[in-house]
Amino acid sequence: MFSLYARKFAQVNGLEWSPTRSNVVPPVAKITNENMEEFFVQCWEDGSKPNVTQGHRYINHILTHHGRPPLNKHHRQQYASVLDVKKGLEREDKWRDHRSQGADPLPRETVKKILLAKVHGDDGKIDLRKLRNKVLASALILCGWHPKDAWRIKDKNVVNLEDFHDSDGHLRPKFLFNDLCHNKLRKLKVFNTIGCGCKGSHHPKNIACPYNLLHWYQMLKDGFDEALMEKKPKLSRVERRRHFDERGNLSERKFFRSITKDSSCSKRNEIIPKSEAAPAQEHGDRTDPLRLRVLATHPGSRTRLPHHRHGAKNVRHVRRQIHRGIKAHASRCSSRSPPRNSWK
Repeated sequence: MFSLYARKFAQVNGLEWSPTRSNVVPPVAKITNENMEEFFVQCWEDGSKPNVTQGHRYINHILTHHGRPPLNKHHRQQYASVLDVKKGLEREDKWRDHRSQGADPLPRETVKKILLAKVHGDDGKIDLRKLRNKVLASALILCGWHPKDAWRIKDKNVVNLEDFHDSDGHLRPKFLFNDLCHNKLRKLKVFNTIGCGCKGSHHPKNIACPYNLLHWYQMLKDGFDEALMEKKPKLSRVERRRHFDERGNLSERKFFRSITKDSSCSKRNEIIPKSEAAPAQEHGDRTDPLRLRVLATHPGSRTRLPHHRHGAKNVRHVRRQIHRGIKAHASRCSSRSPPRNSWK
């Protein structure tokens, strides 16, 4: 990442050190304030503001590698001249008027391929991963969202208007997204609806209709939520807190979710079947309760007890109770035993 700036630092200051791909940090004796000043000036001449900003990151990288404080205003006593040079560059009109170009818009052919992409697999069934990717990409293109806006949308913000009719009387259902934040560029208009794209009235089986894609995705997602509700009694306490609230309902979930390898909405929802569970414990195992009771009666044994599910305090309490029972039993036996020479 910093190989280009490492070569620039060595070339500007005339260093004998030559950077490599695995070694981009010059010797500590060569990292002086004068060398850093020359480096920032060269970055400004090569690429204006972006090069100076990236060069500043490289300088902090090599400084912290040698255990020196980073280049910022909190350590002005050590880097006063370097900070003055950088401050002078920031006052230039070229620095102030700099605007990043950003990403180029998608070509028309690419947009057409995304909107007409297939969502069915070779077996003719809907591929959940392809469906999710197409729905998300179509929403970003049609509504002008920023990816962060799509990530913030939750299930409660999505409203399905199935019986919506246009002014011409045709059935044109649509999805409404409430509480949608503005995108990164405030001047661009953001839409919060995705409707039917069929000619005339709505066709429920049209693959190119954006509403159908969203509807199919929502139906599959709701199916996974219902399956998770059925698995609730089998989940552990940690998994229940992760997926359910205090009332036992599903917690606030994202509308656009990640897809795992098994095409499920969340890897956390998986439950190990009984066939893949751990085998039954054999006799004499360390976790066998009979063996634990024997080990607890020998405080001098070096064998460590495994952690109890209620903590080590309960294990020590059980051990003390066992010791007390053994002592009481021994005292009762000694009191009941006849005298040693009674047989004579």
